[in-house]
Amino acid sequence: MLDYEKKVAEALEAKNPALALKILEKIDPSNLPRQLYYSLRGEIFTHQILFDRAVLEYQKAVAFSPNFAPAYNGLGNALIELADYDRALAAFDQAVQLAPDVGEFAFNRGQLRLLRGDWSGAKADYERRLLSPSFQVHADIARRPAWVGSAVAGQRVLLYWEQGHGDTLQFVRYAHRLEALGARVIIEAQNPLLRLLRVSFPSAEVIGSGDALPEFDLRAAIPSLPWIFGELPGAVYAPTPYLTAPGEVAPLGLVAGRPCAVGLVWAGNPNHINDKQRSMSQETMLELTKISGFTWYSLQVGASDKAKRALARASATDLTPGLADFADTAAAILALDLVITVDTSVAHLAGALGKPVWILLPFVPDWRWLLDRSDSPWYPSARLFRQPKRGDWASVLKEVKRALTEFRDQRGANSAA
Repeated sequence: MLDYEKKVAEALEAKNPALALKILEKIDPSNLPRQLYYSLRGEIFTHQILFDRAVLEYQKAVAFSPNFAPAYNGLGNALIELADYDRALAAFDQAVQLAPDVGEFAFNRGQLRLLRGDWSGAKADYERRLLSPSFQVHADIARRPAWVGSAVAGQRVLLYWEQGHGDTLQFVRYAHRLEALGARVIIEAQNPLLRLLRVSFPSAEVIGSGDALPEFDLRAAIPSLPWIFGELPGAVYAPTPYLTAPGEVAPLGLVAGRPCAVGLVWAGNPNHINDKQRSMSQETMLELTKISGFTWYSLQVGASDKAKRALARASATDLTPGLADFADTAAAILALDLVITVDTSVAHLAGALGKPVWILLPFVPDWRWLLDRSDSPWYPSARLFRQPKRGDWASVLKEVKRALTEFRDQRGANSAA
């Protein structure tokens, strides 16, 4: 990587695309490979959520160098965000054809295919992420062969975490299926999940990231499990619930005898690559608290002091002081009647617990939520609310308010019956 590329990458990693653009503009384009210069501009505009401009830059890059695979990959990513899925797929096809050994390009194509419901066609692409340095298996795990669907009766199978908390929560369900096939399951997971997983999978050995690995015969990345089992959108393994909270955990701050209790989450991990689009402002989410007939609770971890004061003004109770890990959060969710959240790990946790959960999605959602549907094959208790256009949380909130009124009135009718 050249020096200016490194500086641009560091600025983007620090979530400062404006600085990245300034760094690039100080360089005479005539001194750079044009395809690289325009690709970097495309990447910067993508980080700034200026996808139309990003597309133009990537198109300039491939015009200068029709064999420059990274530009086609960037073009595909930008076109996805414009919901131009056919052209995005064509761009990824070019990238993969030109650079078949770059796992990231095939992985991106696989995620697009998954989003569009082509799960059979996506499997190989999605698994090629394992060729990327970002997804390399640790040597201590790689020393045993990968499980690809062979008979596992009597075998010790290590399931190891690879991506985010939400991915682990969503796909760890397959530990039950492996146990039913006769495997002795070992689950390696992120430390905040350990207590929750130990009670939810009492027959498995659950270890943390820093723990010594026990002996095992086969291994599988937890996000690979759906594709090993050959899942399809119309027939997903969706036991409800497949997680539970430890019995000794007592939810804090929930008022006995209160009206319908609703938990709120308005933002995800700020380090997530798509956080600007999947998260909403606290002010927008708290518009819901103006609807009567509910008691409101915040599950938003990491809220600032200013945010906590806003919760108090909205008469919403902050439960997070009592939430040390996901087991505590699970206990709180089970004590609620409904969870309303943006696309975060809490959405997966509530769905895995079988709790009614309303998930508010950006215009172009993550692949697992598919397109043009209000339900989820992964979580029977989930209802999806989608932006009709980019950044339009107002329309989403309008729909959620209407649904809340119906939810309240139906509960009232059921109580009176």
